[in-house]
Amino acid sequence: MKKTIYNALFLVTILLPVFPQAAGGVHAGHSYIFVSPNTRSSLIDHDAEVSLSSFEQINAIAVADRIGCSLTREIEVSNAIGVFDDSFENSLIIESALKQKPAEYVAALLGRYAHQEFVLVFVPAPTGKDKLWTVTSKQTPEIAMTAARELHLTPLTFTRAGDQSEIWIADKEGKLTQSVKALSEKLQGTALSHDGISEILGDQDRAKAAKQFEMKINAFEKHATKKLSAYLWSRQWRDATTRTCSKEIVD
Repeated sequence: MKKTIYNALFLVTILLPVFPQAAGGVHAGHSYIFVSPNTRSSLIDHDAEVSLSSFEQINAIAVADRIGCSLTREIEVSNAIGVFDDSFENSLIIESALKQKPAEYVAALLGRYAHQEFVLVFVPAPTGKDKLWTVTSKQTPEIAMTAARELHLTPLTFTRAGDQSEIWIADKEGKLTQSVKALSEKLQGTALSHDGISEILGDQDRAKAAKQFEMKINAFEKHATKKLSAYLWSRQWRDATTRTCSKEIVD
């Protein structure tokens, strides 16, 4: 994932028409992980869409499934496209019943596996100062993207299911509340939020990011009965293309 996402301290994910099913909004009590398998820079929209059917993306979903399903059977994984000021990237959203430490562990494993700079984790917490928003609208992706840019809500990611777009925003300390509400009003949509803790794992330097991911992984595995890091470079994961227990994110 790109540095610009985290400079703004938020990620927006919009699901595009290419997907069979779109994400279904924030579910109370569930944690969310946003991660991309992409390591290229400055993809155009067509390249990012094509990448959703690439081995890179299919394998990333399969590995996310295997990691998540090792810890919980309540997990969903869906494609997403990250949209930036002048580029795009294929990515994933993972929704699960995992609490903070296991969710961070999954995120760190995926970040390390995909050689990422950053991953984003949102964990629900009644007293959390951060928010995870979903803005739902029947406006076209083009209209929604224009409105978001006018409100300086880029970078963002887009999907569509039927006649409905859904936008996800992890909002640090609720600083984007007014802009999100303005976006919802412009799009004649709805904006819902859940309180929690959003956390960015990683570093702009991939080598430093890898060390951070490894530290998080090692800390968790000190008390874990099953050490999933043993599979990080295995052929079992590198060749994986199917799910074991996860589904698409749906309403």
